[in-house]
Amino acid sequence: MIHIRAVSPPDLTDEAVGLLADDPCVLNLIVRRDAARHPDAARHPDGASIACDVLTGAANDVLHRLRTLRVDQRGSPAAGGPPACPRHRRREGGLKALSPVDASRVSGTPYG
Repeated sequence: MIHIRAVSPPDLTDEAVGLLADDPCVLNLIVRRDAARHPDAARHPDGASIACDVLTGAANDVLHRLRTLRVDQRGSPAAGGPPACPRHRRREGGLKALSPVDASRVSGTPYG
């Protein structure tokens, strides 16, 4: 499992969140918007704070789709090491989509 976090510019946030929410390999999706009302929202760059966990075999595809939205140019994406996530919390659809899970390295992260 790979943890992805990003600061998404306000005009890209809905599309980025939709992309992540529709993917069965993405779980634990957290979105914090509006820095003016929520002090824990993203600053420098301003935008929504997005975090999620992605099954390892799908991480490259998810990162590529975020790049297609230009989140990497206008925001601040990052990917990192596996969070502690019990196996029973993983989405069944994601596991089926990746069965057997591709253990390949993830590009653009400390793992690849």
